[in-house]
Amino acid sequence: MFLYLLEKKPVNQKAKKGLVPPHFRRIFVHEVQQEEDSMIIDIDLGFASEAAVKVKIETDVIPRVTLLVDSVYVDVGIRIALRGISKHPPYVQGFEVTLLHQPEIHWNLGDLARMANIAFIDRTIRKLINDNVKILVIPNKLSIPICVVPLPRELGSIMNTDEKAYSESGRIVIPNPEGIVRVVLEKTANIPPMDMTSSLLYPSVLFKSPRRFFTEMFPSKKSSDPYAVVRIGSHEYRTKTVYKELNATFNTTFDIPVYCPLDQHLEIVIYDEDFNTDDIIGKIIERLEDIKDNYSVEKEAKWRGLSNTNNTRAYLKYLWISEQIVDKSSNLDSDGLLAFSCIGIYSTSLCKPKISIKLTDMSDEGHYLTDRSWKAIMAFKELKEFTLSNLSLGLWDLFNLQGGMLRLLKDDTTISIEVEDSLEREDEVGRRKWIGEVAIQHIIERGEEPIELQLSKTYKKKQSFVNKSVKKLSLLAKTMLGTSGGTVLQSEEEESMKIKLQCVVYRDVIKS
Repeated sequence: MFLYLLEKKPVNQKAKKGLVPPHFRRIFVHEVQQEEDSMIIDIDLGFASEAAVKVKIETDVIPRVTLLVDSVYVDVGIRIALRGISKHPPYVQGFEVTLLHQPEIHWNLGDLARMANIAFIDRTIRKLINDNVKILVIPNKLSIPICVVPLPRELGSIMNTDEKAYSESGRIVIPNPEGIVRVVLEKTANIPPMDMTSSLLYPSVLFKSPRRFFTEMFPSKKSSDPYAVVRIGSHEYRTKTVYKELNATFNTTFDIPVYCPLDQHLEIVIYDEDFNTDDIIGKIIERLEDIKDNYSVEKEAKWRGLSNTNNTRAYLKYLWISEQIVDKSSNLDSDGLLAFSCIGIYSTSLCKPKISIKLTDMSDEGHYLTDRSWKAIMAFKELKEFTLSNLSLGLWDLFNLQGGMLRLLKDDTTISIEVEDSLEREDEVGRRKWIGEVAIQHIIERGEEPIELQLSKTYKKKQSFVNKSVKKLSLLAKTMLGTSGGTVLQSEEEESMKIKLQCVVYRDVIKS
């Protein structure tokens, strides 16, 4: 929103640029015992900027109104993982980049911002930043196979970069899950009252119990509206709210896929729902490595205290579930995981795709929460073909470097794939959707071979005569007003789209 204002008249801005060299606060190399050919490096960086942006809003008021943003400081943690390390060129098969947490950003708001609601402005800007950066925070990551990186001629000449090499490189992009963290949250006790209430809000109490009505007439804190959020990195799951309850029952199970537990934490946070900002009641934080080491066998639930509270507790249990690749001659006979990446999208016309992969919706009334759908980063480019190839060719986008994981249940038979095209056509209403399905057993039988799927074209809106007429009138009005955009696309005859995926199916291994 702020950048949008800077681009619009009658706003003029002046920027003073400057960046202090980054401060390396910590560089830590992890010992990876399970993978001897890998190296994981965590880097904590601090960026202090001397840049200042001054915005002047032209009005009839003198002096002009100005806004100032300066003294920006960014604190970010980056994890770099080297995969397939060897003694021979090019020495690694690929590397992964992810953010360890949401960047901490501090700034100073000056001029008019000092008189405005600074808390509201600050909260709004932070939310916009966090929503956009979330796609890069662990467990999300970008994986870059070394064969797609433009290398010096000396190294490039000894590398195998044929089509098969690029297809196999897609397997480096696929997440390699170490297991699943299961959290069973049954109930909470002794939640402090957080909400003001009064019997005046419930007139019927006067007729049922006049004494209670007059006793509770004056506002006081009597109850809370608790709900729980379970979070690992940028992935979080929320229970339903239990209204007006100090001893809430949730009976909810969370299954959270984990591909790297190193230096990661599980957070269980109990909130009180409010109209404005929800209040934190308390939280439990556990190291994933401790859960992996101590809860690989199912144990009884027990009461655990929440931090920052006097006596608030949660009755819950943990379980670490290991994963094993399903052999292509076998079937999925238990719950498991599907890990995947998109090698390419091939269309006969220009497109700007956003990929979604889904499993069947579960109607469990919110008592089982896990990852059953996945959305890729939307493409930044408009191309006919997106493929995992040499980066210098420009035929790739970020979603080619992004993998995903979904929780499989033993009754699942197919996965649904949807590619939404963000480019609209003049003679069509709304955006296109290209859809398809693939059987999980077919994925297992393919083994390491990629899967190509021909997609069928549908639309987000009904292509009726009325809808098309309304769109034509809208385009005509924009043309007359001179507000129409640039190049307008038209649909073409016999259009088609196919998608190419690399997939791996895992099954649960629970120790008894």
